[in-house]
Order: sequence, then structure tokens, then C-alpha cells
Amino acid sequence: MSDETANSVREILQKFDSSLEPFLEVSVTDALRGARPEDVSSQERAHWWAESAAMSFHRRPDRERSVWGTACGPIMSATRQDGSPFYSPDIREADAETIEYWGKRSLEAKHPILRARYSDLVWDFSRVIAKQRPDISFARKAIDAYIEATRLTYKQDIQAIHYAERALQLATSIADKGRIQNVVDAIFELYDRVARPEHAGSWPFLFDSLLNNNITLTEEQRKRVMNSLEEMLRRSADQTNPKEFNPWGAQAAAERLAQEYRRAGAQNEAHRVLRAYGIAFERLAKNAVPTLVLGWLQPVYETYSNAGMTEDAKRVQLLCEEAGKHAHEDMKTISTQLEIPAHEMESYLESISADSLELTYGRIAAQFIPRAEAARDFLKEMTQKAPLVSMIGVHRIADGHIAAQAGSVDADPDGRLIMHLAESIELESMFLSPALDKARERYGPTSQAVCTLLRRSPVFTDESEGLLTEGIEAYFQGDLVKAIHVLIPQVEAAMRALLGLLGIPTSKPMRSAKGVMQAKNLNDALGDPNVKEILGENVILYLQTFLNDPRGQNLRNRISHGLTAKRYLAKQLADRLFHVLLVLSLVRKQNDS
Repeated sequence: MSDETANSVREILQKFDSSLEPFLEVSVTDALRGARPEDVSSQERAHWWAESAAMSFHRRPDRERSVWGTACGPIMSATRQDGSPFYSPDIREADAETIEYWGKRSLEAKHPILRARYSDLVWDFSRVIAKQRPDISFARKAIDAYIEATRLTYKQDIQAIHYAERALQLATSIADKGRIQNVVDAIFELYDRVARPEHAGSWPFLFDSLLNNNITLTEEQRKRVMNSLEEMLRRSADQTNPKEFNPWGAQAAAERLAQEYRRAGAQNEAHRVLRAYGIAFERLAKNAVPTLVLGWLQPVYETYSNAGMTEDAKRVQLLCEEAGKHAHEDMKTISTQLEIPAHEMESYLESISADSLELTYGRIAAQFIPRAEAARDFLKEMTQKAPLVSMIGVHRIADGHIAAQAGSVDADPDGRLIMHLAESIELESMFLSPALDKARERYGPTSQAVCTLLRRSPVFTDESEGLLTEGIEAYFQGDLVKAIHVLIPQVEAAMRALLGLLGIPTSKPMRSAKGVMQAKNLNDALGDPNVKEILGENVILYLQTFLNDPRGQNLRNRISHGLTAKRYLAKQLADRLFHVLLVLSLVRKQNDS
């Protein structure tokens, strides 16, 4: 390394080492980037890399290990075009000399943040890089330096909290009772200095570090933790102090307190603290718009219900139902205009309805089955082009309450898939309905003629013919309420018939009455692996989404339980149900042509 470069690196490190203020480790890396040496020996470059990389490694604050099985990992990772992993920094650039260099720097450095980092890296990486057992003295040095670093004043308190958490991890890993106690003392000291109700994301570290990690505490220390949480709950739930009122903070404190009270068998105390946080949300919701009320109070209801707090759960449920009646009032309509030239639509309709009624219905049946793979591709593309949107969960509000929910695309791929398929089903109505209308206009089928076509599939039995014909006739006559209510059970009957054709029992034991059987329902049929193999993923997901899943249209369940008002039983819904019949009519026995 040239004298100029060496001096520049030395000055940068000296500046941080002599600082009276705390700093982020990555700030050292940023400063060193400008002094990166060029055209130097491999040893000189290795020393520069050792300094830069040392401050770039990302230390995980929890017990999750990095890709190398260490506490510290790369700050960035990716996959190259050839499929190989890329890490920055990458420990493959380090060797035993690097470990030795960091050990030397841990002795030279004066600033506690630097001493902690160098010492921790030697302890963390010696086995992986140098294939040697680390000297326990480096763990001790790191602990002592981290404790010293917690006593600095930070712009972001979370930095000091991470240092305290890492010190405790190290002290417990080497079973150093004296240093464990030193860290515990430092954690209490740090908590007293930084804990504020408005910073609900940071102060829970007192409980999480000391009680949730099974650290051995004196009775006095345990009481101190509990009293601190009780105080934080009281302040966070106090609506008379707007600066500190924070229901989410109250929830964080209450849930941790309830956990400890349950361990101690103090159920009444657990209920007390949970009720305190719940009432904070009830107060917050008092003047809020209905959708926020539902979002805030639904988790409170679930907490009360799971804790056996029946009366509290009932009270909050009634509040949710009242808000749900008005939820639609503050929802915004988002619309877009799609223009399809008349000649293009007419050409499409002529094409799909060509040749015969049977071929027309066959084309319509096949074309309007939603494609699961296309939906997955769309969701995958969303994670790349709209990552923030893909990370936000989705709620479906129906009947005055949150009827279904799905998490992020990554965390809940099945839920988001069903919701996207439901959207596709609704959007495609603009093409499905005209196609069905064109078929009727061109061929003028009677309900009996359509029933005859459906009966070519063995899933539509002799017993179903009468109601099937009557339901289709109601559909053709525009009596959509009757059509929907008559035809939905025929779909379920067809699925049971399919079970029978596959040699599978069509009934199951009743849970409530021993020795008594009952007919299998739509959910039983769709969940049967033999049915899945015959119908395929696309059809199974289609039927599940449209008929049987609260994250989708859920038509079968909504009709069965009287949850759908007459105004929603419109033509588009009936057209979709008729399409389901057409899809099932494609099922044939193997010896059929």
C-alpha cells in the first residue's frame, strides 16, 4: 500500500477511534471506500479489505444464524446469472491472517464500538475462516466493549439495544456468570435511560432479553422487570396524556405481562392487563372511521376470545358489527376504463360460438377456467415491480365484519392466490356474459336441451335431472334468485357423484353422533386427492375460490347461510354458476370418446 494510501486509511481509522461520539460501523466502511488502494500488493489490499469488511458485516440482533452459520453475515446477498451465490462482504476473501489482524486491532483500538466489533469477529469467524477454536478472551473483550458502548448517547436508541442484546448472547454462550450479571445491570441502566411509551418498538427489549430468554434473575430483578412493564402499560393506555397514549405500546406490554402471569397461574392478572390494552383500542376507535375500527378491534376480539374473556369479547364483537354496517361508506371506488372496439368483440363472439351449441359451450367452459400458474406469475411479478404492495396484507370485509384475510405475497402465497383468482373471475365476466348471451342468441337452446348436454357427463345423474332442468329454465327466464339457489346444490351433488364414480365413499361419520353417517360436502370432495388428480389444479382452485373459500366469492357458503342479499344475485353471478356446470360437464368416463 502506498504511503499516501496507508496514511489516508490510518487517518480515517484514527478519526473514528478518537471520537467521543458513537457511530455506525458501516460509516467506517463508507469512509474507507474513498481510500481504496489500486495497483498494490495482495497483502496491502488484504489489510484494507480486513478493515472495510470488518465494519460491513451485518450482525443479526436475534438468534438467527447467517448463511455461514455465524452471528455476523453479509450485508448484501444475491444470485448470479449462473446460479451461484454472491455475498458482500464474502468471508471467502478472508483467511487465518485476517483473523490474526482483527485480533491485533482489538488490542489497539480504543473506541468501544471498534473494540467490540474486532473482538466479536475473531470469536465469531475463527472456526469458519481459520478452522481453529477461538480464544475465549475475545468473547470476554467483546462483552466488556459492548457494555461500555451501551453507555454512549445515541441518536437511535436501537443501536445501543442491539449492543446489549449481543453482549447477553455472548455472555450466556460462554456461561460467564459474572459478565451475565454485568450485562443485566447494563440492560436495566439502558432501559431506565431510553424507555418511553411513544417508542413502542424499542423498550420491550427489557422483557425480551431478561425474562423471555430464561436468564437467571433475583426475585428483586424479576419484580423490577414486571413493574417496569406495568408502568409502561399504564402510561401507554392513558388517553388523558396524548403524548404517551399508544395502544400498540400498551398491547406490547400487556401481552408480555399476560405471558408471565399465566406462567405464575395468575389468570385474573392476565385478564386485567389484556383488558387494559383492549380498552385503549376501544377508546382509540370511538371516533375513527369504520374500516379502521374493524382493523383495530378485530385483533382485540381475538385476544379476548382466546383468553376466555367472554363478556369482553362479546362487547367488542358488537362494536365491530356496528362499524361493519357502515364500512362501505368510507371505502373509495377505484375504476379504470377499458375500451374494446365493437368489431373486435363481435369477431371474438362469432369465433367462440361457431359450429354448434356443444362446441360453443365446450370452448366457453375451457376458456374461462382461471389459470393458477398465470396467477402465480402475476403475483411473482408484483413482488418485483410493486414490492411494497406485495408486502401488505389484504382483508376482505363482508357482512359487517372481516370475513377473510391474506398476508403478504411471500408469507401467504396460497391466500393471495385465492384472492387474485377471485378478482380474475370477476374481471372476466365482461367476456363470459357476452359469450353465453351469444350462444343463446345463435342456437336458442331450451333448458331440456342444455340438460341433455350436461347429462353426457356421468357426474350429472338421473336423480339430478329434474332440478337441473328447472334451475336452468329459471336462469334462461331471468329468475336468477331461483336459478342460483337451485343450481348450487346440483354442483355439490355432481361432486359427490364424482366421488362415487372414483370408488370413494360419498358419506362420512357425523362427529356429534356415533354410528351415524352424513353426506360429504363440497369441501370434502374438493379436498380429496383423487378428485384433485382428475379435475386438475386449475378446476379445483376455481371451484374452491368461487364456491367455497371466504377469501374468494364463497358463493355456496354465503347462499347456504343466508348471507347474500337479493341485490347481489345478479346476472354475472348466475353466468358464472352456469359456467361451473359447463366445466363439470367436461368430465367423461375413460371409455367415452
